[in-house]
Amino acid sequence: MTDARNRIVSLVLSSSIAPVETRFVVAPYIPRGEATWIEGVTKSGKTMVLCDIVARITRGELFPTGAPIDRGRAAILTCEDSPERTIIPRLIAAGADLSRVSIVRVEDAGEEVLPSFLTDLDGIERGLRDDNVALVGVDGTFGVLGVRDSSSYTEAYATMLPFVAMIRRLEIGAAILRHVRKSDASALNRGVGSVGFASLGRSTISIAVDKDDETGARRLFAHAGSNVGEIGPTIAFEIEGVPIEKFERTVGRVRWGESVDLSADEVMADRHGEDRSAVGAACDFIEDLLGNGPCQSNVVYAAADRARISRASLRRAQKKLGVKRARDGERGPWLMTLPAPGAQPAHAVKSEHVRPKVSTYARTCSKEPLSLEGKTEPSENGFGERAARGQICQVCQKIDRCYLIDGRRTCGACAMAAAS
Repeated sequence: MTDARNRIVSLVLSSSIAPVETRFVVAPYIPRGEATWIEGVTKSGKTMVLCDIVARITRGELFPTGAPIDRGRAAILTCEDSPERTIIPRLIAAGADLSRVSIVRVEDAGEEVLPSFLTDLDGIERGLRDDNVALVGVDGTFGVLGVRDSSSYTEAYATMLPFVAMIRRLEIGAAILRHVRKSDASALNRGVGSVGFASLGRSTISIAVDKDDETGARRLFAHAGSNVGEIGPTIAFEIEGVPIEKFERTVGRVRWGESVDLSADEVMADRHGEDRSAVGAACDFIEDLLGNGPCQSNVVYAAADRARISRASLRRAQKKLGVKRARDGERGPWLMTLPAPGAQPAHAVKSEHVRPKVSTYARTCSKEPLSLEGKTEPSENGFGERAARGQICQVCQKIDRCYLIDGRRTCGACAMAAAS
């Protein structure tokens, strides 16, 4: 127990503390002097992503986003994967300069044992400082930490804080791999163990298989959050096998793809049990909006936001309907267009569903066209027949109370403008 008599408390003026700008190993994903979590389910590609980042550090190669990486050294602590069978082959496949990568080993009475932050942190710090590493990767979080109760907030702080303090003293980056649990929580709160672990990391990266990819090959690298910089873009990647010397079989490595307009929460969302009505509503919305011809993408997105249709549901509906996206001319706006009749099969029969609330006036988002058959009803302001709520104006694309004027759904503002 700490002797309270030896502790000294003082108040330090903030004006006497010089501000320090955060530097990055890989901007803006992995800061120096702080811990970064790399999280995902088993077999999602976490270790291969770590090996790719380590390889880029040893070569001083740009990250796929174009961010520069200073050439340096790296170290890896692992208690899950065998260095000989897994880590080293993957580093070779990723093109790492192995002379710049160290594996942390611990011996006890001549026998190799797993490293532990509870007993080996002083020796680990000396090794990292002597080797002048830029990044330390930790594979097998709780095995290395040596925690007895990973759900305990107090124990999370007690075991993780000394490691974070070491990283800050050395001013190096730390990429710590962690599994996630099945949950509907946000990406920042999906990691296994106490939330105390997440709160001690300053940056979190989420990795998951793209659930919209029918092949199951595409994965997504998403920046879930950062306390020390901006949020980086989400990047798609695949795992490809490459031959390496003296191996009969190929070894996996990361092949990066394009940036993807998905948040980490969308990447990590459990969409297997997704409410299909949300996608059905999005399909109805798109067919209604694009039914009379192309529409600017920004107008579609704005209308979807007003209708409270999520971007994830909108994207899946676009894919389901075969919506095409192309620029209008060389420098014109991006347009969305439905495929020609017969060119793309229609989406599945819509299930009965409650549509999203869109405004105080629009309680539903029905695509059913206004009809005069048995439903004629004079509107109170003289604009056409039967005022309807939650319809998309076919003039300005706004969702509002609409009227049937010359066979077109028209909101009051557009009707008044036309009348004047």
